[in-house]
Amino acid sequence: MNRTLSLLLILTLLSLYPTLSQTLQPIPITVGPSPTYINGFFSFTKNDYKLIVTTLGIDANFNGIEDSGDVKPALYQISLNKILTGNYQGDMLTELEFASLPFPTRIYVDNSGNFAYVPSKLSLKKILLETGNIISTINPFKNLELPEDAIITSVYLMDNLIFLTVHGTEFDKLYIIDENTNQILVDTNTDPYPIQTIVAGKYLFILTEGTFGQNNSKLWVYEIDNTQGLYLNYAKEFDIGDGGNHIFNYQNNKLLITMNGSHEILILDIPNLQIEDTIKTPTTGFDGPRESNVVGDNAIVVSAYDGNLYTFDFNGNQLSKISLNSKLEGIFSYSLNPVLNYYIVAVTSPFLLDYSPNDKVYLFVNFSNVEESSLQTKVKLYPNPSRDYISLKFEEIYADILHLSIVNVMGQTVKEYQFKFAGDGIKVPVDDLPIGSYAVHISYDGKNFAIPFSIIR
Repeated sequence: MNRTLSLLLILTLLSLYPTLSQTLQPIPITVGPSPTYINGFFSFTKNDYKLIVTTLGIDANFNGIEDSGDVKPALYQISLNKILTGNYQGDMLTELEFASLPFPTRIYVDNSGNFAYVPSKLSLKKILLETGNIISTINPFKNLELPEDAIITSVYLMDNLIFLTVHGTEFDKLYIIDENTNQILVDTNTDPYPIQTIVAGKYLFILTEGTFGQNNSKLWVYEIDNTQGLYLNYAKEFDIGDGGNHIFNYQNNKLLITMNGSHEILILDIPNLQIEDTIKTPTTGFDGPRESNVVGDNAIVVSAYDGNLYTFDFNGNQLSKISLNSKLEGIFSYSLNPVLNYYIVAVTSPFLLDYSPNDKVYLFVNFSNVEESSLQTKVKLYPNPSRDYISLKFEEIYADILHLSIVNVMGQTVKEYQFKFAGDGIKVPVDDLPIGSYAVHISYDGKNFAIPFSIIR
């Protein structure tokens, strides 16, 4: 199951089932200027989806000093439940120090959604997501002399170990920090501009961007040995082309490497440390792909600076292109229920096509069953969103017995009916259900399919 969170809306849904046969409209959610990083989780205590978004703010004259008209970076939260009430505005959790984040930024949000670890130039803020309060500041470099322009470019956590990449003038480093003691356990040089590091399986991966326009981006791989202390054993080095921008770990089995300058998505087999496939994107010039993620088991979704959200299968065949008319950056998908294949996809847009600041996160939701059926197009559900009832109108469905159930996002059946079917329509009350996203699951004669809908008040 992919980890991350979601948002779905009211007036519009995008169906991102792996076959991508049904496409509606995105949900634009307003946050602060220049959103980049995005992640999320399901809050069991609030029974709500939460998206966590980092915004870079505005430095209007690019002088690195906060002036009139500038906007600080911030951490935002988006609530699915709030969206379903008609409020499409994210909530600021906390402001951050001016000009304290690199572009793009790679913060870390833990799997349970308790904490975010956010860079602040050369320190790290540990933020409680429930309140937005900064509960600690981690500063392992306070006694070191680093270049004046050095800045933390990415954060990753494994147990109590913090993996940091740092970039400055002729200064490119990976550090591993003990969170409990602030002690630097590993200090090693990297190639130019380390932009992201993650742990997948037994390996540590370090992606370096290199110099844009030159084929000097690299992926370094180390095997982690912490049986007696902490050691990094060199495993492999990949020359991967131009403009490495993002890596995504899929089930500790595959690594997706998004190459902004080379206009490619590389698929690396993690157990064998071999690049097994290359997906060419239709982007060109400075409008290359930015990040990639996996939807379901067979679709790769890719953000790009040409204003489009692309999907491909693992063989490189393009499945869809969704135009959002703004430059797209951070992306995630979340698979909530493996039986119903309920997918949420979100993508950030830091800039409009002319590079002026944008303030939008675009959200897409699908609620579908494992086996999509062409019969789904034979059923119309309205109104959607619904308040008191839903009506189902059937075309060319003939069955003595029709089973119908309404399922929530947790995969729980909240209503169930069995009809001796006659006629072409059914009206089902939903006025006793809370606001939220659901699916009507229909089965007859051994056939099964589902239709997503939402309830508002």
